[in-house]
Amino acid sequence: TGERGAASATGERGAASATGLSSCACASGIDSKCRVGIHGAFLLAYDHADGSRRYKAGIVGENGIKANVWYRVNASTLELEEVPA
Repeated sequence: TGERGAASATGERGAASATGLSSCACASGIDSKCRVGIHGAFLLAYDHADGSRRYKAGIVGENGIKANVWYRVNASTLELEEVPA
């Protein structure tokens, strides 16, 4: 959680949290969640209709993404959504 820290999670329903300044998090399991700090970015996995694994990126300050908030990919809309801790 320090400045420019990184976190990852690989299992289904995993959670990756990197809350330091300019941090990065990646969760490669389906139905996982991420959160990052100010100026942070994250990647979240989802299964595409063609069977491949795809990723959605979130960057704090863009498209409504907020620091220190948990996000996941909505399985129906394939959009990033806020989720409880």
